[in-house]
Amino acid sequence: MSPILADKATVNPPAILNFASNFLSENDSGDSSPSPRPGREDDEPTLRPDGDPFVPGATYRAKKKRPAVNAVSVLTDMMGMFQDKFQNDREMKEESKVEEQNMHEEEKKRGEEMLGIMKETSQSINALTSVLQTIANKM
Repeated sequence: MSPILADKATVNPPAILNFASNFLSENDSGDSSPSPRPGREDDEPTLRPDGDPFVPGATYRAKKKRPAVNAVSVLTDMMGMFQDKFQNDREMKEESKVEEQNMHEEEKKRGEEMLGIMKETSQSINALTSVLQTIANKM
């Protein structure tokens, strides 16, 4: 601590923790004064203006503004998109209704064909049983 204090009675924090200090140990060199960084002439820290509006001399940068958007054109584009979607949905519903009707008609035709086949089979079985009954009665 004695190389840092340099025989001073009080502690000066900026002198101790100056970013330009070298913090040499006692074995490195007898020079107790802080050495500046290479390429730097002054020992004082420079204050960079961070854009704080309350610091005198600081340049204040305002917030970036969003680019202006024409709301009318955006709304018309959205309305056009929604109208197109509505038209497509309407067409899809109409197509699906037509397909369902076609499928229903085909199923109805298949059912009628099956019913016709069943009726013919039942008539032929009835005719066959009547023939067999007459044969059995004659025997």
